[in-house]
Amino acid sequence: MKTAYRGEHGVLFEGDGVAWLRACEPGSVDLVIADPPYGLGKSGWDRFPDLEAYLEWTRAWVEAARVALKPEGTLYVMGFSETLAEIKVAVSRAWASNRWLVWYYRNKANLRDDWGRSHESVLVLRKGKRFVFNTDDVRVPYNAHTVRYPARTQAESSQFGGAKAKGRGWTPHPLGARPRDVLEVPVLANGTREKTAHPTQKPVQLIRRLLLASSNPGDLVVDPFGGSGTTAVVAETHGRRWVSCEREPAYLALAAARLADLDGHQGAQTTASEAVLAERRGKLRSGD
Repeated sequence: MKTAYRGEHGVLFEGDGVAWLRACEPGSVDLVIADPPYGLGKSGWDRFPDLEAYLEWTRAWVEAARVALKPEGTLYVMGFSETLAEIKVAVSRAWASNRWLVWYYRNKANLRDDWGRSHESVLVLRKGKRFVFNTDDVRVPYNAHTVRYPARTQAESSQFGGAKAKGRGWTPHPLGARPRDVLEVPVLANGTREKTAHPTQKPVQLIRRLLLASSNPGDLVVDPFGGSGTTAVVAETHGRRWVSCEREPAYLALAAARLADLDGHQGAQTTASEAVLAERRGKLRSGD
């Protein structure tokens, strides 16, 4: 494959990421983060004759990822829930276990007479019974009640009363609460520093959580559908070895430009920064 960009920790290739997975050494990859075509037919690279053709293609690349992964490796697959549900049924039996994450966002407008989309999903496929999960690297802030009343005595059971105190106190972990399977991350807003022209660009904040949870420094992270390069940017920033593949020249150029300007992504959009933007938009609407 042709090298489009080479960073300190990894390489961006121009070419077919599925072919790269098939050709790599079995059991050599620690983590695969994949944002594949959703099969919606909105662009040439996203068109398939029918659902079965899409699922057949999906089975092939997911199996290639499974073979490439180490025994404790993880594959994250992104998509709309209605598509991922079909994928889960088609592929999950070949894996030791699977989980379902929800990427929830509040800042996307509803322009149709239908239920407004406020989430996408992430299918988590684990090759072996043992897997990497770094809880402390992805802890989240406690809620306001926990922060206000932090210390309490633990009980034997919290179900429907009748609990007996264990006699030992509980205090919040200094790094925050354990992560849950709903990840609240704003979609990228037009005009923000992080946003590119890619139509399905994933936020740095979202990919960072997946990467930190399921890999360690020096691990090999692969993104077979590189897109705008978010996974490569996060991997390069956090000291993971990485390989990203992209076939579309326009998206390849976007990814290479982002990798050449890593400092530009230290100010990536976050929940806090989106709250500030939302407040500003509200003031503009009200004329304040």
